[in-house]
Amino acid sequence: MAQGKRTVSDEEILRAIRSQEDPFVTAGEVAELFGMTRQWAHNRLQDLNDGDRIHRKKSGPRNVIWWIEN
Repeated sequence: MAQGKRTVSDEEILRAIRSQEDPFVTAGEVAELFGMTRQWAHNRLQDLNDGDRIHRKKSGPRNVIWWIEN
């Protein structure tokens, strides 16, 4: 979980997604990469989606995957 107020830029998140072996990520995976909460990651990924920088798809009742279009 986050300690203090760490700032993570959109570019850091996008680089982290691109660096993953799989073609998509989950909010939980992004949270783990940055040592933040899953809710933090979901909110940041949703903001990136709203800005058309990444894409999302519900893959189940409680699952969402996120990816960057090549």
